[in-house]
Amino acid sequence: MTRTILRCLAPLLLLAGPAAAGLITPGGIFVKDLAGNDRNSVSNNERISLTVKLNNAAASADRIRHLFTIANPAGSNVFTHSGNSVPGSVGNSASQVSGIPVSQFFTGPGVYTFTANATLDAQTVSQTLAFTVSSPNIILIYPPSGAQNVADKPLTFRWVSSGASKYRLTVSDGAGFTRKVFEQTTSGGENFMSYSEGGGAAQGIGAGQVHYWKVEGLDAAGNIVSQSEVPYSFSMLAGALTRDMAITSLEPTGTSGGNISFAVLAANQGGTNESNVTLRFSLGGLPAAGSPVVIAGMASGETREFQFTAALPTDQAQSLAIACLDFFDDNVPNNCKSLQVTRPAGTTADTGFGTGCSSSKPDLVGAIQEKLKSMGYGDYDTGDLGNMSLDDLCALLSQLNENQVQISYTGNPAAAALPPPAAPPPTASAPPPAPAGSAAPLPSVEQEPNAIGREFAGVSLGSLGKDGVKDLVRDKKAFKRLWKRLSNEDAPDLDFKKVMVVALAAGDEEATERFEVEDVVEGLSGLVVRYRAHGEGGAAAAPKKKRAGAPYMLKVVRSSGLDVKFEQVGGEGR
Repeated sequence: MTRTILRCLAPLLLLAGPAAAGLITPGGIFVKDLAGNDRNSVSNNERISLTVKLNNAAASADRIRHLFTIANPAGSNVFTHSGNSVPGSVGNSASQVSGIPVSQFFTGPGVYTFTANATLDAQTVSQTLAFTVSSPNIILIYPPSGAQNVADKPLTFRWVSSGASKYRLTVSDGAGFTRKVFEQTTSGGENFMSYSEGGGAAQGIGAGQVHYWKVEGLDAAGNIVSQSEVPYSFSMLAGALTRDMAITSLEPTGTSGGNISFAVLAANQGGTNESNVTLRFSLGGLPAAGSPVVIAGMASGETREFQFTAALPTDQAQSLAIACLDFFDDNVPNNCKSLQVTRPAGTTADTGFGTGCSSSKPDLVGAIQEKLKSMGYGDYDTGDLGNMSLDDLCALLSQLNENQVQISYTGNPAAAALPPPAAPPPTASAPPPAPAGSAAPLPSVEQEPNAIGREFAGVSLGSLGKDGVKDLVRDKKAFKRLWKRLSNEDAPDLDFKKVMVVALAAGDEEATERFEVEDVVEGLSGLVVRYRAHGEGGAAAAPKKKRAGAPYMLKVVRSSGLDVKFEQVGGEGR
């Protein structure tokens, strides 16, 4: 009998499934309102029902199990429901989820996709339906109603809205808007607009006087399709001193070996002296030596240079150098600068499996066979080694030499007498996630409920779906709903008028073992959450087995009404 050895960098499990019995075919998929009417367009303040119909041509002792998901216009999964099932008997069947608030999964107007998967025995049937969600609402955010002595220069008006092609901002010196002091229309669907002195109407927005502002949504033809319900009032501060700390320059100054030196210029461009401002510098998502730096004091108009030296992570050929001031001032977008950096010539990136090699494929195959022979597997056929790439052969040999390969074999039962596969050596890594359902705050953060930067990490009570969670939770009800899926402990009592929560959790098809939030910065397009996903093979690798729970990380950050973008940085190894 020919015996074969199989290369495996993860545990191998072979399962023989039962013979298929059911034979299901699609029968229709529907989005309905609460009156039972089919709908292909709904608004974000309605409730809907999701319905799917099937036909089964062959009886089965198993049940037909349903999975409902909804993806938003960007393709992200925003709704998941499982648990519905019907008997696997012959004939037509239907399954429905009723009373779903559209606001529960609404992320913006556009075309959403409802997908219904039905599984019986080894067969899965998928049906999809596209439907449109719109929102007629405009909610004014900043400046808040009744705000006095607003010091922003320039003043940026912000609102939350959707469903319009563009928006018109109007400012008046009276609640009736009979005399307009400023009026301007966005070029597209932006939900903010900045006012600079001298713009708009001739008289402009004067200091010390109460003004009123409103926003109207317009279609492509300029017709009003929505408007803010009540105008907000505010007054500007006369002769305000702006606070403006900025990174004005970020430049490389030289290389030495694999290290790159950088010069960072920080400037106080505001009208007040500042103290205890923190400057952070990172390369490839990793802090540089000496970062962060606390700037004890900077006078108005002062510029200061700081030097940092860092190396690109071994698994990156290109990455970002980022310098940021942790300072909330009147011009947040200039608090950070980034620079694309390429690995210096003469240094090489790690393959992720160890150091590279330059041997030929036959030499590598021979070396691997000799190594296996020394481990007691000399009588086994090495199978498809010759079909592997040069990089993979290099990586496999390196892992064999470091006793980090798990081996399975087939053939003669006498193989059981061979020495057991070498276990991987212990690795220095972060503490394992907490048991499923626990959510202890990480020990390095403050314990006050609303402490900015407080973190919670653990393993959820169950699966969080294919894509997991990458979200920004802004209200208490949404936070409690999420917490119930993560932990059986009481939810922290957070004041969502002051804070919000960055939520990251692994999906069913990710091998992530833990998350790390690098920073949350405010830019021209909104908030950017930069995070790292740690795990064998990275977040994109398939998990070794189906998860009973998902690793997650929650981080408390300062409240903001800005849109959010999640950006993964750095390598994904342990």
